[in-house]
Amino acid sequence: MSFIHSNSRVSNNCSGFSLLELMVVLGVMGLLLAMSVPALLTARSVSLDTAARNAGAFFEVARSRAVTLGRPVRVMIHDKPGNSGYFRQKLIRAVGAGNGTWEVEGTPLLLPPDVVFDASSPDAATLRMEYAVGRETPHFWRYYEIGADGTMGERGRNFVIASGNAAGGRIFIPDPDAVRGFRISRNARLLYFRKADDIEEVLK
Repeated sequence: MSFIHSNSRVSNNCSGFSLLELMVVLGVMGLLLAMSVPALLTARSVSLDTAARNAGAFFEVARSRAVTLGRPVRVMIHDKPGNSGYFRQKLIRAVGAGNGTWEVEGTPLLLPPDVVFDASSPDAATLRMEYAVGRETPHFWRYYEIGADGTMGERGRNFVIASGNAAGGRIFIPDPDAVRGFRISRNARLLYFRKADDIEEVLK
């Protein structure tokens, strides 16, 4: 009986991607990116819209409280740089208690992490006061004041928020046109706007 021995060789050669395969992969990645960008922009828009409505409701309560109590009420915005999560993102409501003192009431409002109060916007609040909430160290707050009769002063009547952050104690707003907010009328009623151009319009 005879045996036949054969030596077989296993090829270790590995072929790389062809140019066509690489182009297909890049095309798919580009398509996914194009689909995700509108979704991100929509999410940002929804976040701004929700934050503007919540801030508007906060102001409406402040006006109602001023008229009901017959005392001035201030909507105050945290204005201490370096306080992460609060700087230009935390709002509180304070009622005038006489003799220049103020008492905080109700629950604070926190803007979403990617939304900040834009103090550089035309006719935004410029008045500031030093105040301590509870046992906190006193620090500065910007504020809007609604009188006991439910009316506002002539200056500082725009409330504007924008997509951005306050990392490191500095406000960073990558797209100045991505804003929301409202104009507070003389009788503290709100006129909402959805873009930067509207801010100039309500000032006319």
